[in-house]
Amino acid sequence: MSKKKIKYLWVILLSCFILMFILFISILFTGPPTKSEWLKEQVSKLRDIKVTKEMLESASPWEYGDEECWIRLKKEGIIPIGKKDWIYVVFHSSHDNEVSRWRQNIRKLRYFLRNDDPPHYPVKDAIIGIDSQGKLYINDGHICGLLYLESLKRVDTLQDFLITNTPDAKQWNQYHE
Repeated sequence: MSKKKIKYLWVILLSCFILMFILFISILFTGPPTKSEWLKEQVSKLRDIKVTKEMLESASPWEYGDEECWIRLKKEGIIPIGKKDWIYVVFHSSHDNEVSRWRQNIRKLRYFLRNDDPPHYPVKDAIIGIDSQGKLYINDGHICGLLYLESLKRVDTLQDFLITNTPDAKQWNQYHE
């Protein structure tokens, strides 16, 4: 090989190394949103949603058993409350954050360098909703593929809804921006 070819080969290798280093740094200091970032993003989204009569009519109904009632949502949507009220919810599951071992190690390094959110699953489980009056509510209950809420009484009012809980017994709290 001539000296000129060797020089070009070194330039190419050095360029590749620099690009890989830049990629590594960008992955290190960027990544999935933290829980607070995710919540802010969802609040903006919820404030822009216009609930229509058709959306209310196609909402999943509450199901009733002998001693309790429950509702299941596979994706974001409306939860009816009584005859005229509703809450529109969006949710995030910690299962959505499962990533490769390599990405987990990058997050650990990011956590160490930036003292950022915990390294594995920044958002974890989160449910946020907006009611028909524009008030926001949050619940940190576990989401496992779908949103499942249960109650020991009929959900006819907002107060009835706020005492519903997820299977791990997490309840709703008002969310303040």
